[in-house]
Parts: sequence; structure tokens; C-alpha cells
Amino acid sequence: MSTPTAAPASRNAPCPCGSGRRYKECHGALAAMPPPATRDSLADLMASALAAHQLGRLDEAGRLYERALAIDPQIFDALHMLGVVHLQRHDYDRADALIAAARALRPDDASVRHNQRLVEDGRWRLRAALGYREWIRRVETPERDARLPRLRAAATRTDAPRISILLPTYNSPPALLAACLDSVLAQVWPHWELCIADDASAVAATRETIRRYAAREPRIRVAWRDANGHISAASNTALALATAPFSALLDHDDVMPPDALGEVALAILERPELAIVYSDEDKIDERGERFDPYFKPDWNPVLARAQNCVSHLGAYRTDILREVGGFREGLEGAQDWDLLLRCAERVEAARIVHVPRILYHWRVSAGSTAGSMEAKDYASAAQERAVREHAQRRGGRVSIRRVAHGAFLQVDPVVATAASVSLIVLRSPGEAEPQAIAHWRAQAGAVTEVLTAELAAGNPQPLFTRGPLAMTASDARSVNTAALRARGDVLVFVASGITPSAPEWLDWFVAHALQAGVGVVGGVTVDADQCVASGPYILDPRVVAATPFFGIPANRVIMGGRNVLVQNLAAVRLDSLAVRRDAWLAAGGLDTANLVAGFQDVDLCLRMAESGLAHVWHPGIAFLRDAHIAGSSAPLPIPHEADCTYMRTRHGRALAADPSYNSNLAPPPRLFEIPMAADAAVPAPLQLPEARR
Repeated sequence: MSTPTAAPASRNAPCPCGSGRRYKECHGALAAMPPPATRDSLADLMASALAAHQLGRLDEAGRLYERALAIDPQIFDALHMLGVVHLQRHDYDRADALIAAARALRPDDASVRHNQRLVEDGRWRLRAALGYREWIRRVETPERDARLPRLRAAATRTDAPRISILLPTYNSPPALLAACLDSVLAQVWPHWELCIADDASAVAATRETIRRYAAREPRIRVAWRDANGHISAASNTALALATAPFSALLDHDDVMPPDALGEVALAILERPELAIVYSDEDKIDERGERFDPYFKPDWNPVLARAQNCVSHLGAYRTDILREVGGFREGLEGAQDWDLLLRCAERVEAARIVHVPRILYHWRVSAGSTAGSMEAKDYASAAQERAVREHAQRRGGRVSIRRVAHGAFLQVDPVVATAASVSLIVLRSPGEAEPQAIAHWRAQAGAVTEVLTAELAAGNPQPLFTRGPLAMTASDARSVNTAALRARGDVLVFVASGITPSAPEWLDWFVAHALQAGVGVVGGVTVDADQCVASGPYILDPRVVAATPFFGIPANRVIMGGRNVLVQNLAAVRLDSLAVRRDAWLAAGGLDTANLVAGFQDVDLCLRMAESGLAHVWHPGIAFLRDAHIAGSSAPLPIPHEADCTYMRTRHGRALAADPSYNSNLAPPPRLFEIPMAADAAVPAPLQLPEARR
């Protein structure tokens, strides 16, 4: 707590508070201090306010902080903690103003910066929640209503697919189980059977609820297990009841919207060869309020090793479920994820299809992994075992670490043989080549060689912009020349003026680049606040490519964790990229003929994808941008129109349907956000606004 003391004669004199700062840094302008009696009352006020705050009496604490500020408006602790009170009340505007005033007094205080970040996060979450509610009303509900006639018509076809719903139960809360069963009975698609396996529930109300529903609905089939065997055993019992060609997984406390099975059936009718079909999902609380949607990408095998991105609503060919042996006992807590990985190993990627609609509401309640991983400690070990054994079946080994507060996995291949590495530094104008080489030699001593390629002699800041990497044809030739001189098995491109934040960065780059079927591997650059300054790309026909997660802090989880998970993406930036030398040469390097100002890295990725290679983005490979570089705060240069035209002509199909994005999400610049009513078609090229700090 800051106890007011007498002001010094000069604002530049040391502050009497003992902080070691000058007075102006703590208090600003000189002002007459209160008399001693008032100072004593201020100390008492602040002590009482902090005590009330610690006990959770926010109203009382707020009043006391306000009384203290009425005596002295420059009390750091009163400003800061009153801001925290408003933060706890979710009054983000008042919290922001007060905490900003406190930070003006002590700019370097870590707790103030932390709480400012919490204010920003709170505002973001509130905006996202309100945006999702508005999206449900404005977009989802009308679309769902408009599609119902199509679902009903499809249900009359002679080849209309039947779907078995696998539902294990155990001591299920009767009200939540009834809501789950009601959602099945409400399905527009009539061709289903519900296969319930009760795992020897000891709660009589659970058994009675099941009996009551089974008595009224002949499509419900029930198996009563004699002994409790946990969820995998119960799920296998449900699978044994299934007679339909497809089986969908349902948890006993979750609910499906009325069109869920119908939309899955439409996907099967359109693609009869499908093996796995999955949808988007959201969460639902115990009051029935929907929140936290996960609008997923199309099948993304690298992402599937970091999280169960299929999960709900997932439907599988029943024969494949039986071929793989069903749900594995001993993998409880990750049995669905393990099932996905084993099934995906047996089918071609083209037979795994994503339906971009919310077809499942995942209940968040006490003990549910929808709320947090801490709810089921055993699930953590099961997840890691499932992923490790998946890698072993594919002939490899992996290292695993937890990210995003332990919620997800970062999975990196373990490479048995060493590879030679050439590090190519994209050197900014004016930086001496020996200086650049020496810097990166210190950061990556294991490399075979360090080469440089100087970029944009006429551009003072070619790197670290929010949009595509600015690069002239001359720059591209310089990069190609350096790549041709390189002798390493793997080429690693990095920008000058950045420093890796993880000691394993080069190992991760190389290990992923050496995997069969991988084209390029990309990292991310962050600023001093650990916010994204430049990174990968999302494709869009209006702007060609834009950077997602720009300005987002690393500890904020966006759209199911997409900003913190290793995954397949369509394109990544050249200034933090690794690629096998033979793959680079086979692709012909960067285009030096058709692109004059940018998009060369995007074009390279798309040309490599045409040859069947997939690209990996690794947010754990993070580089800290040097403080003196201010590129990310500069306005985004409008892309060269000729380059945009070429990219749309050459790669129009890829730009129109980025498999790593979702058509329900907003276009650039608001990537991975819920589209608002004001969102409209954005003319190309687009000037992207900078994120507010």
C-alpha cells in the first residue's frame, strides 16, 4: 500500500514513498499534501478498503477506495484496486479508466499490466458472448429454419441413412438425462435408434428415467450392465446394440439441436463414401445458455494430435468402429480421442468430412471436462497415452508438453537421425552481415551454416507488418540465391531483429520439416507483451492472405485453442519458416516473375500444396521481436493490386475455401471472431487497422 507522505520540493527528487522512483513517476504534479490527521485517516481508509476487498465485500471496498481518492486522487493503490473492484464486477470501462490512471503513475508495475490485460480479456469475452448470442438470432436460427424442408425431403428418400446413437449412462442426473433424451426425440431426422448402455447405475432415478423413455419410444434400445465397467466398457456395450451403418456419439448430459442428425445424414447422402463426419459445437450451462462456440476447420491431422478436434458431434461408420475394436478400456477420459485417432489411421483423409454447423451442445457442469481438464485428472494421462500410441502405430515417437494452462497438448516428433541445417537470415537494410550472422550463430549453434539475404533496400521496414511479408522481386531473387548456396538438408528462414523464446525452437522446426508429407513449417513473432506481431496466414479471396491472432496475448485461448496449438495451415510467413531443401528446390523457390511486392511466401505454400504437401504452423516456435523494431505498429501497406490479381487468378480456388478456416467466422481483419451484423463484403485490397493496445 502507498502511504501518502510529504511532497519533495522538486518533481525530479526521489519520491518519499520509498519506491526509488522520482516523485513525478509516482504522483505526477506537485500538490499540497493533506495535513497529518488526514494522512492518518487515508492510511486507515486504505487498510479498511484492502481488508474488505480481501474478504470479497466489493461494495464496501469500492466505497472506501472512492473516499480515499476524494482526499488524494493520486493514490496508486486506491486507483489500482478500485479498478480491480470494477473488473470483478465486469464493469470493464470503469476498470480500464482507473487501472490506466494507476499505470500512468507506475508504468512498470507488473500487477497493473497484468490487470490491464485482464480488463482487455474481459472485454473480449463479453464482446464474444454478446456476438454469439446475436449470431444465433441473426444467422443460425433463420438458416436452420430454411434448411428444415430440405432435411424432411431427404428423409423420404429410399437411401436415407440410419444412424445409431451410442449413449452410455451412469448415475446420470435425471433432469440432465431427460434433456438429453428429449433432444434425441426432437430430431427432425426420423431414421435413428438410440442405444443406451447403463453402466450399473446406483441412482434409482437414472434407471427410472431410462425405463420411462424406452417405454414410450420403440427406437430406444437399452442394455443394463450387471457391473460398473466405466465409460469405455459401457460405450462398447452400446456399440454392440447398434444396427445402423453409422454411429454417433452422445454424452448423457449433452443435447443435440433438432437438425443434428439430419445434417449428418445430408453429408452422408452427398458423400456416400464417408467414414467419419463431424460438426461444430458449443457449450451449454446448467441454465441452458449457449456459449463458447468452436467453429472448427476441415480435417486437420496435425491439430487432431493436439486436441480431439472432431469430438462432438462425431459420427463413424459402425463397421470401422468394430474393426478397430471399439473403445479401449484403460483410456477413459480420452476414449473418444483415442477412437478418432485409431479410426483415422484406417481411412483416407478425403473420407473425413466436416459439417460447418453447430450440431452439438456440450454441457458444462461439475465434473465435466467441458469446464476444465482439472475436473478429471485421469483424463490427462489417458490423452497423452492415446497420442503416444498413435505415433507408435505410425512408426514414430513424439514428445509431449501441456499448453494453455494444461488444457491441450503440444506434440512434436522425435527424430532419430540428425539433419544438417542451413539458417538463412532475412536481413533488414542497414544491418551489417557479420552482425546478423553472429547473432544467429549464438541462437542456433547446431546449424551447419548461417547465410543472409538482404531485403528491400528501398524499404526501411519490410518486416513485422500485420499483413503479408513485403517483398520485391529483387528480394525474392536474393532469397533464392541464398537457398541455392545452402548445403543443409533443412533450410530455416528467420528475420533479423528477432530472438527465439524457446531453446527447443530449432529442434521443433527440423523435426516437423522432416516428417513425410510436410511442406513448410512456420513459427510466430511476438512483441514485448507476448502478443502476436506476425505469424501465419488465413487465405481470403478479398485480401489474399491475412494474419490471424494479431495483437492477441499468448495466454488467451481463441476458438478452441487454435492460436496455441500446432496444426495444419494453408500458408505461413517466410520470416520464420523451415523447409526441406529438396522440397524447396522441387517447388522452384520463390516466384520472381509474377509477384512484385509480396505474397511470394503464400504462393510458395500453395504451389507446394498442389503437389500434395501439407504445411504446419507451430505457435510454440515463437520469436521475440527486438524492442527497437516498430514494424507491427505501422499501418499495413495496401497490397499491390497486380499481385492480388495474379494470386486470385493463379490460386483462386484455394483462396476461396481455406480448409483451416470456417465459413461461419468473420472475414479479415476480424479473423476467428463471430461475424457481427455490420460485417459485410470487404473490398480488396483491404487496409487492416492495428490492434488497440
